[in-house]
Amino acid sequence: MSGLFAFLSVAGFIVFIIALVALVRGRLRWARITSRGVAAGVLAASFAVFVVSAVAAGPSGGTQLNASKPVASPADSVTAPSSSRSAVVSTSPVTTHAPIPLAPTSIPVAPTQRKTTTAPPPAAPPPAAAPMSALTCAASMSNTQPADNSTTDVIVHTGVAGANVTTTAHYKTTSTTHSAVATDGNVDIPYDISRATHGYPVEVDVTVTAAGATQSCSTSFTPL
Repeated sequence: MSGLFAFLSVAGFIVFIIALVALVRGRLRWARITSRGVAAGVLAASFAVFVVSAVAAGPSGGTQLNASKPVASPADSVTAPSSSRSAVVSTSPVTTHAPIPLAPTSIPVAPTQRKTTTAPPPAAPPPAAAPMSALTCAASMSNTQPADNSTTDVIVHTGVAGANVTTTAHYKTTSTTHSAVATDGNVDIPYDISRATHGYPVEVDVTVTAAGATQSCSTSFTPL
């Protein structure tokens, strides 16, 4: 059956070509097609025969084709040698990425604080030295001949208020020193003569100091 359908399919195709030529030319005497109308009818009939026979012959023909197709042997499915794959890989272009430049990192630096030092206040100037003409030393005794167990005063005139006065009485066997401040420029410094040697003159040395200036003087008394 499959051979018959194949024959009909080939015959229908041939008739279809002849009818197509007759339709174009208007007629084809050797094929007994005398007009275009006849050619069109033959063309339609041949096309129908061709289609039906082709459809009918399709399943059997397909089976034969599948049967006639050689089966691939296991050897055909062997993967190509690794050398081929390596060759393909080696021909692939290698893409290299340029290094991305890193932005410079800036570290903020704290401003340096200047240490402010306050200068100490200027020292007060020393008091001006008293003029030598203003500072004087004048000494006298309140009693130049005191008796035993009595007191006599050394009277000192400095001429400068606040002057320091130092007096030293030189007895026969000892010396006695007293100091005082001439608050208003004058000062009295008492001496208790006790039992000083009678008739021996006692010299009294006086030193006056003010604002770095110094003056000296002396006086005396004689115990009775």
